[in-house]
Amino acid sequence: MFDSSWNRSHPWFWGFVLGLASTFVGILAVLAALLSGDTAAPAGPLPSLPTPTTGPTSTPEPSPAQGDILVYVGQAPEGAAELGLVAAVGDERPDIQFVRDDPDGIITGVEVLVTDPATGVSNVSSEQAIALAKGAIGNWQEVGGRDLVVTLAVIAGGIGAAAPAAEVASFEDYEGLREALVSGSGIVALVPLTEVRSPMNSIAVGRVDPVRGDAVDGAWPFLKRTGIDIRTPRAEARLEELTAALAWKPPAAIRVVGTGDTIPVRCSLAAIEATGDYGAPFRGEVGQYLAAADIALGSLDTSLQDFSEAYRCIDTTNLTSPEASVEMLQVAGFDGMTVATNHVFDCGDVGYCGSDAFLNTLKVLNEAGIVPIGGGNNLAEAQAAAIFESRGIRIGVLAFDDVAPVVLHAAEDEVGTSPLDDSYDDEVADGGGEAPFFQPAEGLQLTRFSRLISELKARDDVDFVAVLLNSGTEDTHTPSPRSIKAARAAIAAGADVVFGNQAHHVQASESIGGGFIIYAMGNLVYDQVHTPEHTEGVMTEVIFWPDRMASVRLIPIAIRDYYLPEMQDPAERGGKILNDIAEAARALVD
Repeated sequence: MFDSSWNRSHPWFWGFVLGLASTFVGILAVLAALLSGDTAAPAGPLPSLPTPTTGPTSTPEPSPAQGDILVYVGQAPEGAAELGLVAAVGDERPDIQFVRDDPDGIITGVEVLVTDPATGVSNVSSEQAIALAKGAIGNWQEVGGRDLVVTLAVIAGGIGAAAPAAEVASFEDYEGLREALVSGSGIVALVPLTEVRSPMNSIAVGRVDPVRGDAVDGAWPFLKRTGIDIRTPRAEARLEELTAALAWKPPAAIRVVGTGDTIPVRCSLAAIEATGDYGAPFRGEVGQYLAAADIALGSLDTSLQDFSEAYRCIDTTNLTSPEASVEMLQVAGFDGMTVATNHVFDCGDVGYCGSDAFLNTLKVLNEAGIVPIGGGNNLAEAQAAAIFESRGIRIGVLAFDDVAPVVLHAAEDEVGTSPLDDSYDDEVADGGGEAPFFQPAEGLQLTRFSRLISELKARDDVDFVAVLLNSGTEDTHTPSPRSIKAARAAIAAGADVVFGNQAHHVQASESIGGGFIIYAMGNLVYDQVHTPEHTEGVMTEVIFWPDRMASVRLIPIAIRDYYLPEMQDPAERGGKILNDIAEAARALVD
């Protein structure tokens, strides 16, 4: 140790003693701090916290045992937990501070305007979108829709506008809003994309629609931006990863479209042939729209055959068309057509040729790459589902007929269509010769129908189920009791959407438990001109995401010159068509 010369007279002795004393005092201070637990950095308002430096005075790195976990303060964007981010507790010093509504932050969320399926508005300008969101627009006609009062929906709160032009309705939650979005409600709401689902109809802004999978940029009027304020070197090292992971991305989305009856017969056939082009009905805007759909489904209420001559422009109920008519379906890009209809056995001027015309129709469709649904060589084939896939989303489709099943339905070893009822014996016995679809709903037994739907929904290779239903009385906007019973049973069994036809008029729509029903979509190609309503129809567009049916939109059309469907302006004739659907929807009873 020290030798005998190291004593109080040594020139360094008192310096040494003072150093020891200072060290001892420092040790006591550290011990006192540890015992009091006051080892954290002084607390203060988070926005004013300085960014730590990387020099000797920076906060020590967390121990390796913490792994990739980062501590944050502020409102974290969706998905933070999956990235190993945990909220700070108490005065715990954060690695990251999230700054809400930071104009320079990354886009972490999107809000969209939604309305009911039948306002007729599909796209607005950015200025119009902002005005709608503020309640500054009182009628949908002001933004190209039909003559309908705008009702601004708010979720448990105010709207921020002192004197809105729109009506105002408040809802406790988004589920209540969705229940109120019946066709014709006129409701508009600004909602987070995460809350969008049927029957909401999203409105594009400047032709951009995130619900339909479009990416957005800083021009989108309803963005959620979040700043990421890095406070430690370990967070800085993960900044690029976090930014990429937390930035909003458009959902995977597919567009499925259902249409009214396609029946290229009689005067329609004559008009088509006069053009020299069997694809003529769909060379225009309607055909382009259908061809652009990911999955297009239609109703073919005729046979396609060349065994006998099809009638042209004469009054007959024998509805058949040449095989070449399939070209129009190819031009429109139809993926599947229901043949569970009541004219698929028709056989032109020979009157009747057994099942030959029907089987030929199946062959022609298959060869054209269009899946016939609801018909086959036996009952098992007729009631087999067609499955369509796009972008990894799989739609199972079934089709049923309640109009001519007594004479056309398939049996265990008989060719035919898919019957709706479990058995039509009662209808035959009690109906006095009246067609089943005119008879009371009480006689309609749907055990097999419901089982087929529920089994399809449960399959591992199916995400969503669509049902094509040929049912109801003609020439009315009002669904029949049998149609209502069947369509609602389909939704209860697991169907997501029911596309109905047979009425040759548009009929009511309704939303039940997240499922959507359109009871009839009118005519798409047909020569009926008895009333203006016979020349009208809608196309029903449904947007599917991997986890939900996100949006529903009704697009009005009218047929010109017997054969040419054209889109209709909702501010004009299109508004009348949508109003017919909305009025019928309001008249529906439980």
